[in-house]
Amino acid sequence: MNKAEYRQACEQFDKDFALRAYYIRQQFEQADVNFIFMGTAEARARVAAQLKASHETKIDEMLADSRRELELIYFGPEGREEVAEKHDDKKIVPDIPSATVVKMEAPGFWLRLQRAYLAAFW
Repeated sequence: MNKAEYRQACEQFDKDFALRAYYIRQQFEQADVNFIFMGTAEARARVAAQLKASHETKIDEMLADSRRELELIYFGPEGREEVAEKHDDKKIVPDIPSATVVKMEAPGFWLRLQRAYLAAFW
């Protein structure tokens, strides 16, 4: 793997990991939509805090598993850090491409694009 391939793998890894993190968090948020707790405002706040803490630990575990899986897919058994040491990528300043303005075609374009990406690659 040369430096260009490594950079491309890092970019794709970051994109896929962010997409998985978003999908996992959205899954838990959708599960909480149907949750109803009757009680005082204080009791509801306490239960909501406990539920959120419980979800955060599960989300962290799922994200750690996803990170390990994606590192295995993109960087092999060595992992991202060992491959980075081979290429001394930490010394390289990444190129920052100029931003382009994209005019939206219709409302909800990015949501449709995200759903299409999830359907195709998930």
